[in-house]
This record gives sequence, structure tokens and C-alpha cells, in this order.
Amino acid sequence: MEDIATALMELRRQAQLQGRPLSEQEMAGVISQGVAEKARQNNIGEQLAFARQTADEQYKIAKKQTARDKRWLLPNILGNLGTIYAFGKQGGLWGQGRENG
Repeated sequence: MEDIATALMELRRQAQLQGRPLSEQEMAGVISQGVAEKARQNNIGEQLAFARQTADEQYKIAKKQTARDKRWLLPNILGNLGTIYAFGKQGGLWGQGRENG
């Protein structure tokens, strides 16, 4: 429902068109529906705000991790290449292996 006052005015208009008085039960029903709708909208707003905050925090964490990964990428690649070279040389894949073969 849009707005409680608007809904009450519409309810009053409908009752007048039907030529009957507006009952307290009808008014209470419209008011409770309006209050429930407002609470639901507030809850959705809070959920969206929380989701946004969580997403922002996850983004910051991922950005920091990416920066850390970039800092360690070259040393790790060089270390891995050095290990591969050492094992290849020891296994005779290059260097000594070609000279003897």
C-alpha cells in the first residue's frame, strides 16, 4: 500500500459510494496493513544496506589479496623456474645431459 492516509481516504470513498459508514474494523485493517508494509520495506532496506556493506568489505579484502598476490608473483615464478632448472640439470635434461649425450 502506498500510504496509510491515502489508503484510508480510498476506503472512506468506497464506503461513501456504497452508502454505508466506515467501520472501525476496516480502518484498523488498513492501518495494520500499512504498518506491516512499512515494516517490510524498512526490513528490505536494512537487508540491502547490510548486503552492500558486506559486498564492500569483501571487495576490499579481495583487493588487498590481489595486491599481495602481485607482490609475490615474480619471486614465486623465479623460484619455481630456478627449481625446475635445478631438477632438469640434475636429471640431465639440459646442460650436462647434452654435453655427455
